[in-house]
Order: sequence, then C-alpha cells, then structure tokens
Amino acid sequence: MVPQLAFLHQHVFLRLFIPLASGIAMADYLFEAHRSVLLGLLFCLFLLSFFLLLSGFFYRKYTFRWLFGAGVYVFFLTLGMAVCSFHLEKVVAVFPIEEATSRVVLTNHVQEKEKSLLFSASLQPTGEKILLYFSKDSLSKTLKRGDELLIRSKISLPKNNGNPDEFNYSRYLLHQGISGTAFIASGNWKKNGHTDSRSLRQIASDWQHGLLNLYHQQNFLSDQYAVLSALTIGYKDDLSDSIRESFSISGASHVLALSGLHVGFLYGLLLFLMRGFSRSFKLKIVRAVVIIAVLWLFAFIAGLSPSVVRSAVMFSFFALSTLANGRLFSLNSLSAAAFMMLLVSPCWLFDVGFQLSFVAVTAILFIHPLIYNRITPKHKLLRYVWGILSISLAAQIGTAPLVLYYFSRFSTHFLLTNLLVIPLASVIMYLSIAFFLFIPLPFIQQWIVWLLKQALDFLNSSVRWVEHLPYSSLESVWVYTLEVPLIYLLLFFGVRFFYNKEAKTLICALTLLLSLCSYHFVMRLEDHPRNCIAFYNIPGCAAAHIIRSDGSSLLAHADTMPTNKRVHQVMNRHWSRLQLETPVVMRGTPGNQNVFLPNRMYHFCGKRICFMRTSGWALSSADSRLRIDYLYVCKGYKGTIKELTELFKVSVVLIDGSFAGSRQKTLTDECTALGIHFISLAEKGSVTFLI
Repeated sequence: MVPQLAFLHQHVFLRLFIPLASGIAMADYLFEAHRSVLLGLLFCLFLLSFFLLLSGFFYRKYTFRWLFGAGVYVFFLTLGMAVCSFHLEKVVAVFPIEEATSRVVLTNHVQEKEKSLLFSASLQPTGEKILLYFSKDSLSKTLKRGDELLIRSKISLPKNNGNPDEFNYSRYLLHQGISGTAFIASGNWKKNGHTDSRSLRQIASDWQHGLLNLYHQQNFLSDQYAVLSALTIGYKDDLSDSIRESFSISGASHVLALSGLHVGFLYGLLLFLMRGFSRSFKLKIVRAVVIIAVLWLFAFIAGLSPSVVRSAVMFSFFALSTLANGRLFSLNSLSAAAFMMLLVSPCWLFDVGFQLSFVAVTAILFIHPLIYNRITPKHKLLRYVWGILSISLAAQIGTAPLVLYYFSRFSTHFLLTNLLVIPLASVIMYLSIAFFLFIPLPFIQQWIVWLLKQALDFLNSSVRWVEHLPYSSLESVWVYTLEVPLIYLLLFFGVRFFYNKEAKTLICALTLLLSLCSYHFVMRLEDHPRNCIAFYNIPGCAAAHIIRSDGSSLLAHADTMPTNKRVHQVMNRHWSRLQLETPVVMRGTPGNQNVFLPNRMYHFCGKRICFMRTSGWALSSADSRLRIDYLYVCKGYKGTIKELTELFKVSVVLIDGSFAGSRQKTLTDECTALGIHFISLAEKGSVTFLI
C-alpha cells in the first residue's frame, strides 16, 4: 500500500466523506452555472459507477482490485451530486412577474429590523419558504407566528446587487431553502386566521423564547442579557454592533455562536459526572444514552438551530464511538457525523459554521498532541492552563485559513482571549443550567443570578480590554479561494512531517509553500489598483469611488450628509483585495484643482461626475450645454432624461438601482429612445471606468 494512502484506509468514513462532499460541491457549482448539463452528467456518472462496481466484482484478480474502490468513489460522488441537486430543485420557484395576491402563513417569531419587521413564511398551498419584510407600524407589530395572511405584493427571486467580492446573498438564501422575498407595505395585508399547528422546530423556538422571558424577568443589563442569550441558548438578535465588534476583534466570536464549544462544555460535564460508568459495557451504553438524550434536550431548548443540531450530531457520534473503541474523539467518528449530516442536509457543506466546527475538531485531534507534548508542566493548575492554550492554538491553526478567507481579519491575541474567555464561558454555561434547575427555590436562584451578572461583566470587560490592546487584530488580510486548499495541504504535510520525519514529506511541504507564495505574489500584482472611477449598486447609497494607482481613494456622494457605514460594510472585502487605504469622503468645498463640488458635481482627472437627485434643474437654461462624462440619476429625481440633455452633453447615464421597477423601465426606455448610452445599476451591478 502507498504510505500516503494508508492514512485514508484507516478511516472508512473519511474515504466516503471526500467523494460525497466533492459531489455536493460540483452539483452546487453546476446548478448555478451550467444547470442544463447537470442531469446528463449525473446519468453518465451513475453508469460509470455501475460499470466500475460490476467490473470490480467480476475481475477478482489482484491487479484489478482498484476497480471496485473506484466504483465506490464514483458512486458516492454521484450520490453527493444527486442529493444536492434534489435539495436545490425543491427551493427553486416561479413567481408572478407583477404584483399579486398570495396566501401565506407566518412560520417564525418576528425579527425587528431598523425600518421593517421580518418574518419567514410558508406560501400556500405550495409550501415554498419566503421572507416577508413588513412596514413597521402599530398594526404589523401585532403579527405573530401562526398567523394566516392575505398579502398584496410582488414576490421576487433572491438577487445579488452585483458588487465585486460582495456576500452572495441569493446563494445563501438558496442554501437555506428560501425561495423568494417580498416587501409588504402598510395596508397591503389582511389577517385571514390563525393556525396553532406547529412543527418540532417551531415548538423548540417557543421553548427558546420562554427561556428568554425568564432571563428578562431578572433585570439583566442590555449587554449582559444579549451575551447571556447568545452564549446559552443561541439567541443573537439583541447583540449590539459594538459588542459584536469587540468579540470579533478580540477573537472571541466563537463564544457568541452557539455551536461545538458550548455543546462540548456540556459533553465534558456529563463525562465528568458519569466517569464511573466505564466499568462495563452495559454501563457504557447507559452513559451513551444519557449523554445523547441530554445533548438533544439542550439542542431543543436552543431552538434546534442548525449550528446546535450539527454539534449535537457530532458529539452524539463521539458518544457512540466510545462503545466501539473506547476513544472519546476520533477522526472516523467525526467523518461519520459529517457524512450523515450531508446526506440529510447537503447544503450544510457551504455553511461557515459547519466548516469551522469540523476543521477545528480535526485540528485538535492531530495538532493538539504535537503542541501539548512539547511542554509537560508538573503543577496541576499549570497543566490545566497549558491544556487550554494548546487546544486553543491547535484550533486556531486549523481554522485560520477559513477565518482569513471569509472575514479578512485575524485576531493576534487569541491565546490570551481564550485563556480568559473559555473558563468564563464554561462558568456562565454551568451557572445558567443551575439557574433553570433552581427555579423552584427563588432565594438560591437570586444568588445564581448575581453570580451570572458578575461573570458576564467580567467576560465583557475582558473582551473589551483585549480589543484595546495594541495590534489586537490584523485587518484587511486577503486570501484567494485557491489558496485555502493549498494552505490546508501544506498544513497536512507539515503535521505529517512532524510525525514521520520523511524527506519526501518535507519536499512536498516546501513545494507547496513555494507554489503558494508564487501564486499569491502574482495575484496581488494583478489586483494592484489603477486609476479608475467605480459606481456601486448599493440601494440608498449613491456614490462614485475615485481610485488612484497609489492605493488612495475618494468617495463622492450624492448626499450632502452621507452615511458611509453601509458602503463600507458591502465593499470592505473588495477594497481589501485591491489593497486600498480607507477612502476619504469628499465633503465640500471647491478649490481643489483635481476635485470640485458645486451643485454635487465632481471633477477628477479630466472627468466630470454629476449626481442628479432632485428636479431643481428643471427651470434652468443654458446657452451651451455643459459636458458631463457620468450623469448619475438618483432616486428622488422625478424629471425626465430629455430635460437633462437640454442642459448637459452626457457621455454615460447611470441609473440608480434604488428606483422602483416601473420607474427604472421609464428611464431606460427614454435613454434608448434618445440614443444615450446608459447603464442600469440594478441590472448591471457595479461598473468601473478606467481613466
């Protein structure tokens, strides 16, 4: 057997997981890009797997032993493609082009947004899942889960804004099983009844909100309540932007995401309490049953959120694996958990939480022993501290490529953060369990509440202290998609070298390192900024981004008092890829030779940009038309394009994506009739002009 393949032969479920995950990834890509060929490819692969399996069965010679294995791999590759395609096809729906009346049932509790109320709903009678955004008023605030409504609105397929490197929102909703979205204006809905029938997840959600009410009664401060709700039962809607940012910069975001860490705390507590149940096989069975039951009870209380369900499945497999080999954790049981979860819900493969959870546990299994065994503290307390640090370091090494890829941020003080946060999080978890257990004894419960408040204050203060330490995080770190698998291959060969000390392994690692550095260098040269003007499709944020080749840039807004928060949220990843400095907002005053701003006009490198937001020019006249290179027609302009052509000689008209569909069509039709080159940002997305 080839030494490099011996690793795979020791882990059966890992060998099955790899082709299954590959098939899911292939189907997801083809469904979006080449949907028409997906069915044909599935049929061909099925025939190929059938042929290979039959060949392997009939040709029993040793030299043909690979045929059966190849057939198994192709079969599970085909299976992955099939289950993913089936899942995605169920989500895709066709809705009326125009506004129409629909009957829906609200299926979750309200999520309050800044300007609207968000409900998920089931479209009747077909059952498609859709998201409904209601205008925030006194009547819509009375809506609750189970209400049956008649709505008058246009249900749209999820669509991206088309900005570079922007979060793929439509893809995210497709993976979540959401078929469409709609905005319901005030007066465009009518309550038609109420249903009390509930799914298991809805019952769990009701339990979760019941526990939240118990927290509410204890008068926790806002940040205390928000962190406690997120940490113990996975409710994160009340987390403020400041507390989210503090936990992110300090490297403690995993504490707020109810997942493997929290289920691991519970798993560890149960193992400790039932440590005497390992004396016989029957007692081991009892221990496994009790642990699995408690884990799933916790998942139910936490609202059966996908992240908690995944963690419960993972640790349930760990509990079962102890019956077979006595090991608490193993790569085979981890692979079995991932394999079964993807069979049931293939789109979990694209969930960041799923990826981080399994990569973190894998890193702990293989990297943690290498780190922990380097130092052997004699004191018990020092061994405990070193255990936390080594586990944290192993998990951070394993998840770093994914964290950098998805978030472009790396917390440099993660060891210090986890040394403080993990013990505090475990204390808060155990205190919250005690809080619910002592509900019949209010006197004791009040002491527990006091301890919870102190622990939460200490946790939040510790996180904020780490956040404000010098160089607390590396920002705007860009990792390309191809670099992620290369980094993990490099990590695999690096860890393998520590185990076997083989020259071939070291050569493979060094070759990968050289390839990785070369690829990154070439791609960064390609992404070097150039003099250009970019227009983004961000509803409500009409702006021009003037980029210079030295990495500096300016943001020219249509508003006199612009808000940049939304623009930065959407475009920060793209700016990181282009190695841009933070854009400077152009505010005001004429006099700069390169830029001037009379009447929301901008001048840069010989190009004129004009934002048309109102119809204030309607009564104006000119002896000669002013040359405008880019005329940005913003939402709020109620005039015609013809009126503007009498004042300006326009090269390109840019139509704001914030316009309603009918107004969009009117403006585009007018541009076509006048023979003016136009770009609809709603259709085209972001556009860039080199200068």
